[in-house]
Amino acid sequence: MSHSFTLPTPEQMLEGFQRRRSDRISLPVTIWVKGVGRDGVAFAERAKTVALSRHGATIALMGAVLPGAFLTISHMESGEETQCRVVGEAGKQEDIHLYGVVWVNPEINFWGIDFPPLALAENAAARVLLECTACRNIGVVYLDEMEAEVFVSSRYISRSCLQCQRTTLWRDRHAVAGGHLLSASGHRTTNDRLRPRVQTRITVCIRQRGLGDEVAVTENLSRGGFSFNSPIYYYAGSIVHAAVPYSPGSGNIFVPARIIHARHIPSEGVNHHGLAHIHVA
Repeated sequence: MSHSFTLPTPEQMLEGFQRRRSDRISLPVTIWVKGVGRDGVAFAERAKTVALSRHGATIALMGAVLPGAFLTISHMESGEETQCRVVGEAGKQEDIHLYGVVWVNPEINFWGIDFPPLALAENAAARVLLECTACRNIGVVYLDEMEAEVFVSSRYISRSCLQCQRTTLWRDRHAVAGGHLLSASGHRTTNDRLRPRVQTRITVCIRQRGLGDEVAVTENLSRGGFSFNSPIYYYAGSIVHAAVPYSPGSGNIFVPARIIHARHIPSEGVNHHGLAHIHVA
């Protein structure tokens, strides 16, 4: 199912992000959805997720449902089933509707992914979805600048596994498919210039309403953000969403950011930008 949806404005997306209780992973997962449609008729539909979170998902449905409606979702791979409530419609394209849903039981771990508290992301430079090579435990992991550089280079990182009770190797679970999940985090403060900046070239994706998605390459990376060149001029102060590194066709985590400075370089025919990630209080 491949469609482009009419999404909220960056400001609306930023407001929604600030209310988040966990990261949202852009990842298509096949699910089975049952419920009662807007027309009052019961339906059962094979669908896909657009994004996953600890407490729910964004799903794409052929049928229309009402905000507040209760649906039953089955995970086609794990066989797990749970009830959810429709928060509202986030966008649509022709007869495809995009809905945000939250679990009725907030304690369940429906996706089988460990999501750390967002507060822990303050000192992280990157977010990546990894799998323990020993026990196959899956979780979102926050990395600092050096760990991010090591991971991008080797696709592995050594870290403690709570399930194994020891230090194990963790890998990019989408490496076989050629993709990965890694996204910058953190927020800009007066101390940002004291933070180490790793001079590294990492593929990123910049998303802004009206301009679509642009794939670019970083010049450096820090906990506060990164810099990049682009033929597009992003005005200083404008809000974008960024995923870094970015892998087409794979899951990516887009987080809100603000363009801190923009400078046109006539001799090179490009625009140099500095981007700072927006802290979630």
